[in-house]
Amino acid sequence: HVSSLILLPIMAAITFKRSPLLLAVICIGSVPAVYLLIGSRYDTMMTTYVNAEYNSSGTLIRIFMNIVPASIFLMCRKRFGFDKNILLLWTILSILSCVSLIGFFVSPSSTIVDRLVLYLIPIQLLVFGNLPSVLSGDNRHGAVLITIAEIFYFALILGVWLVYANNAIAWIPYRSIIA
Repeated sequence: HVSSLILLPIMAAITFKRSPLLLAVICIGSVPAVYLLIGSRYDTMMTTYVNAEYNSSGTLIRIFMNIVPASIFLMCRKRFGFDKNILLLWTILSILSCVSLIGFFVSPSSTIVDRLVLYLIPIQLLVFGNLPSVLSGDNRHGAVLITIAEIFYFALILGVWLVYANNAIAWIPYRSIIA
C-alpha cells in the first residue's frame, strides 16, 4: 500500500517539529526513497487512477462517515485528554477528513480520494470509542445513552449498506436471525 506514504510527512512533522533541520534532512532524504518505491508504479498509477478517471461507488458516504467523527473531535478535542503531539496528530487527521470532501469534488477520480480516505478511518474508532466518556464525563446514565445511540447509528449504517450497496449480495449468504 504505497499510497500510505501520504501520511509520512504528517508523522515526520509531528515527530520532528522541534528540530526543523532534522525534519528537512528527513524530507529531503525521503524523496529518493519514495521515488524508489513509487517510481516503477507511477505511470501505472497515473493511467489507472487519474487518466482512466475511475470512480468508486460509496466514496462520498465513506467521506461523510469520517467527517462526522472528525467534526466531533474538532469541537471536543480538549476533552480527550491527549498530550500535545497526539492531539496535533488527531487534529490534522480530522482536518484531512473534512478536506477530503473538497478532494472528492476536484479530483478527476473518486477512487484516488477513496483510497486516501481509508487511511483516515481510525478517526471513527478513536471518536466513537471514546465518545461516551468524552461527552458524559462521570454520568453513567449519559454514557449508556450515548452508547445506545452509537449502536443505533452503526446499525443504521449496516442496514443502509445491506439494502443499497452494489456488492451487498455477496454478503447476504451469511444469514443470521437478524437479517
